[in-house]
Amino acid sequence: KKLLMTNVSKYIALKEFIPIGLPKISQFELKTETLHLNNSDEVYVKNKWISVDPFMRARMTERKNYMQPYEIGKPMEGKAIGEVIEANSSNYKKGDIVISNYGWRDSYIAKEKNLKRINISDIPLQAYLGPLGFTGHTAYIGLFRIANLKKNSTVLVSSAGGSVGSIVCQIAKIL
Repeated sequence: KKLLMTNVSKYIALKEFIPIGLPKISQFELKTETLHLNNSDEVYVKNKWISVDPFMRARMTERKNYMQPYEIGKPMEGKAIGEVIEANSSNYKKGDIVISNYGWRDSYIAKEKNLKRINISDIPLQAYLGPLGFTGHTAYIGLFRIANLKKNSTVLVSSAGGSVGSIVCQIAKIL
């Protein structure tokens, strides 16, 4: 079955690399692209939540980092939660909620292998971008696999004092 859906997506693109300092609005642009859902493994998703995380700042420079710099003029990437609007896939159907790396845009077409379904519960969806997502995973690995946290230990967070550090502190306090 070949679907022939076409839609327009708005996205944020970096206009130039930002080597130092705070980013300015003038260094970004709002662009549009026409989306076509026509391959057998593609899914059309409308984002509900996007995450803007500290690591993204490093991707706005040309400096070597653990991740590639953003491409000038292309949609910026980041974690996002969206709803499947249409799918040409046996793995996803309309109404499924997915997490992806297709943030900084209102909608997109993705290969089904680049999406992960979220099983809906009474937990707010945006929690999958924080404590139940990459942030929480990083905090958990740091505490239990690297620091080998034990009950009644004293925990000092000297770096990652933002989202990851705050989750580290919350988990440690619960224990």
